Amino acid sequence: MLIHGFTSSPTEMAGLAETLRTHGYRVDLPLLPGHASRPEALLKVKYQDWIATVESALRTMQSETVQQIVIGLSMGGVLALHLAAHYNFAGVIALAPALKLPLWKEIGIRLLSPFNLTRRKTHGPDVNDDHGRALLDSYREYPLPATREVFRLQRLVRGELARITMPLFVAHSLQDHTIPVHNVDYLLQQIKSKHVEKMLVHDSYHVLTVDRDRERIFTRILEFIAKVT
Repeated sequence: MLIHGFTSSPTEMAGLAETLRTHGYRVDLPLLPGHASRPEALLKVKYQDWIATVESALRTMQSETVQQIVIGLSMGGVLALHLAAHYNFAGVIALAPALKLPLWKEIGIRLLSPFNLTRRKTHGPDVNDDHGRALLDSYREYPLPATREVFRLQRLVRGELARITMPLFVAHSLQDHTIPVHNVDYLLQQIKSKHVEKMLVHDSYHVLTVDRDRERIFTRILEFIAKVT
């Protein structure tokens, strides 16, 4: 199961999904509520709705398959970690997991969110590769109040990390402008998994699945899946 990030859509996971399918894996790409519509749709969504969506998708997958891997990007990585804390499956993969924003950014968003302002992504998605950026179907702006649900989800999952014991693979870019790379160290300090793999890349920004290191990351993902299944 491949889980996309906040303000994005399953499109950002399409390349990885195709790679997995060519290697014989079944792939599910749930659409998180409030996404692939209009930015205002996010105002009607609670973080519990995102959790309910991925939990339902996982239960369906578990009823129809023998082993499962959950892969999430950014906020999707946070949701994948939530599933890993509550369900049993073969392994979890977190790509640029958005467990914590930079403090200055979170404070700024919290101060502005009560005023129902909309934030525009001035430079578009955080992608180094122009071709990769063009592949994305994500919101160019989003209502700031919607980010409060992201903060609530982050706080919940940070408190659940110690429950994770399954194999984990985490990848992050040293040039990520959205989520600091120290999220990786924080994650690895909190979980209880014995099988842990970490990959740091240098030529990508935040959306790893469409950026310049994507093929290297896809190869490592395939290797990780082969080890744990």
